Amino acid sequence: MKTIRLLVVNLIVLVVSLLVLEFVLWTFSPIAADGTAITKIYKQNIHGVKKVVTYQRNEFGLRSLSMTQYEKPEDLIRVFCTGASTTQQINQETQDTWCGLLEVKLNEIFTDSGFRFETASYGGGGLRAIDNAEYIKDHIDKIDPDIVITLLGVNDLALNGGPDYVPEIADEKLSKSNWTMKKILHNYSQLRRRWHLMKLNRSIKSGKVVKDFYDELPTLRANYQGLSLEDSVSRNPDPIDEFSSAVSWIAKFVTDRDLSLVLLGQPVLWDEAMAQEAESLLWFQVATPAGRVRPVGAWLVDEMGRYNNVQQQQAREYDSAFYVDLDAVIPKDANHFFDDCHFTDLGSARVASEVLPTIISVAEAVIAKKRQD
Repeated sequence: MKTIRLLVVNLIVLVVSLLVLEFVLWTFSPIAADGTAITKIYKQNIHGVKKVVTYQRNEFGLRSLSMTQYEKPEDLIRVFCTGASTTQQINQETQDTWCGLLEVKLNEIFTDSGFRFETASYGGGGLRAIDNAEYIKDHIDKIDPDIVITLLGVNDLALNGGPDYVPEIADEKLSKSNWTMKKILHNYSQLRRRWHLMKLNRSIKSGKVVKDFYDELPTLRANYQGLSLEDSVSRNPDPIDEFSSAVSWIAKFVTDRDLSLVLLGQPVLWDEAMAQEAESLLWFQVATPAGRVRPVGAWLVDEMGRYNNVQQQQAREYDSAFYVDLDAVIPKDANHFFDDCHFTDLGSARVASEVLPTIISVAEAVIAKKRQD
């Protein structure tokens, strides 16, 4: 009995101490739910990108040349770019990312329109379509974009489908209440926010993410080349079903809010007959129930085509959704990619230029509607 009383007293002391600490943090040093601003200078040695890069992320956890607040003035058109590492582009200056380049180009083109453009990007290494769907669900109202651009596919293709893979179906996953314990703690606990941000920012602030590219790429490539080539890869369950459910959910969720959606077909270096220089850059092993494998180029091309076709089909379902087949127009060479899918500075510039005509058309419709309103 004495032991139980002691445990109860210790538990009460712990709870009271945590509540006092929460009060002090909320009063004197609160952290926003979405993140903290980060500026980090990296030195890297990757072909096609700058050797010294200043990575910047704003207090909302987004990369942007100009976004300083959630509130959106009437003369501002906000473009939200979301995806994975090819959208985050941690190896590039913000102004060299395809999303940053779009902001500059749009403001040049529409300089006399009476409107200005602001782009902001969210992404991260390994994020899949279902992860982006969840982020959009939780943040779309705060970000308040007029146009949403997605760049998805390669992580769903390569990372899903392993021995313990269980598909996550978007309608089931995202229909759950926002009032889960995890989200409640994140919304109302400064301690939880600090713990989350510490994990999230550790790799960025330390430079580990960038160092992984240029320190570990030779090992990753060697391991990849050491695998025997597989002519055909079979996966059951097929990861494309999860991808399709997430892309379908995103398309409906965004267009239901009367927003314009631009789906970008994932461009990759993969080709049926790759030059030796290009093939030497590869390291993306593909997950299967039997383990990770190295498929032949023809399988990779066909499989990426399946994932991009899913996005193209979704774009056809909605009047305010559009598809840009980047994989058909970005040159598959070492000038535009420094590995399977990550862009060089030239590659990002090419992505922006290929996306621009569609965005101009969408932007003109957005401007026309704003003038009517």
